[in-house]
Parts: sequence; structure tokens; C-alpha cells
Amino acid sequence: TASSAPTPAITLYRDTNGWCPFCERVWLQLETKGLPYEEVLINLRDKPQWYKDMVPTTLVPAVKIRSGGTEEVVWESDVILRRLEELHPEPAMLPPDGERAAAEALIAEAGNLSSAGFRFAAAVRNASVTQEEVASLRAAFEDGLDALDAAIAEGGGPFLCGGSVGLADATYLPFLERWAVQLPLTSGFALRPEEGEPPRWPQIEGWFVAMAEEPAYARVRGDTYSWSAAVAAFQRIFATNGTLSDAQRAVSRRADGAPRSEAPEA
Repeated sequence: TASSAPTPAITLYRDTNGWCPFCERVWLQLETKGLPYEEVLINLRDKPQWYKDMVPTTLVPAVKIRSGGTEEVVWESDVILRRLEELHPEPAMLPPDGERAAAEALIAEAGNLSSAGFRFAAAVRNASVTQEEVASLRAAFEDGLDALDAAIAEGGGPFLCGGSVGLADATYLPFLERWAVQLPLTSGFALRPEEGEPPRWPQIEGWFVAMAEEPAYARVRGDTYSWSAAVAAFQRIFATNGTLSDAQRAVSRRADGAPRSEAPEA
């Protein structure tokens, strides 16, 4: 029997495997705000023509918003976050105008930290990069993490801009979540401490702990199993001529052997 429930006013178009970090940003916002939405999964290797016709970039995420008999399609995660915040301001995920500068500064800095982490991780796996260059890139990455840690402390924590999840958290979450699992496997870099060890970045660690307790995050979060498996999968997908280098094989072995205690529920 067909359901009589109304179609939600928001449709989220995201990737089929849940690997897209930009989709996770919007997904977290929808869950945090408690907005009813439906999901349409897009196969990134075989995008349907109707999706490519609807979204000029052909990328995910996108959202379709229905209101008053009209439909609006919005793409690019940062634009979507702002548009949904404008249309659904409660609960607020940005501070009031007079207190917003710190949040906007953090959001603006996210791309720089993400790039620093990517450059470091890529250098570690590139045999043509010298140890001195790797050390310099690592130091730049650590400087960015130091700045983020200090910003959380200044905002009072435990979240990036105070006591509740906001757009800054949604912006940083995908790469921090992935780094915590993947960097120890690919780069020997621990963002979070081993059990019983003091954290190198205590405010960032407090943020991880606080996020883990958020019901909205429980719906969208990746897990150790998935992100470890993704490392091994990407190693094989991007192998030159289908052949792994010795370094890539070592990474794949570490990823394949990562703990599976957090495997997703069936």
C-alpha cells in the first residue's frame, strides 16, 4: 500500500557509499536541525543523466528544497549549509551576528588545514619527497592543528565554537574524522592519543569525545572499520597500472589489519 505520509520538503542527493566528506557536512546539519528529508543516492561512477542535467557541476552533494509550490536546487556543500541555515535558523548553527567573527574565521581556515593535512599525507607516500620536505610539511600541519586547538579553547569548547554543534563543526568534521583513523595507517601520524596517553591536542580530543555523544552525529558518522577499509580500497584503485609499490603494499597491509571492533551494524 502506498504511504500517505507527505514527501519531505528537502531531498539530499549524496554518494552511494557514504565516503563523500562534503555530503557528510550537509547530512550532519540536517540531522542536527532535525529537518525531515529524504535521500537519493548517486552512483559517482555512473551518474544518471537526470542528475547531471539538474546539477551543473554534476557533483554531490546537492539538495532540492520544495516550498510554496516551487523547487530550488542548491549544490556545493558550503552554499547548501548557508542556505539551509537561512531557511531554517533554529536551532542556530551560527552564533548571533555580533559574536560570529570567530566562527567565520574558523570556517574560512578549514580549507587551509585540510590542504596542509593532504600535502603532508601525500608527501609521506611519495618516494621522491625528501625527509626534510616531509618534516617541513608535517610541521606546517601540526601548526594548523595547534591553531585549531587554541581556537576551541578560546571559544570555551567542547565544540569548535562553544557549547553546541555549529556550521564550523560540520565543516571540519569529515576530514578530522577520517584523519583520526587513516593517518596512523598511511602516515604514522596520531591525531588522537593511544589509550592511557595524554593527548597532543587536548581540545581537539575533547571535541572528538563531545561529538561522539551527539545523537545527530550517530546517524552520519563513519567508523574505524569503514575508514580503514577505504584506505585499502583507494590504494588499489589508484595503484599505477594496477601495481602497488612497496610503500603502498605496506599501507594496505596495515589497513587490512586494522581493528574491526567498530564494524557497522547490519
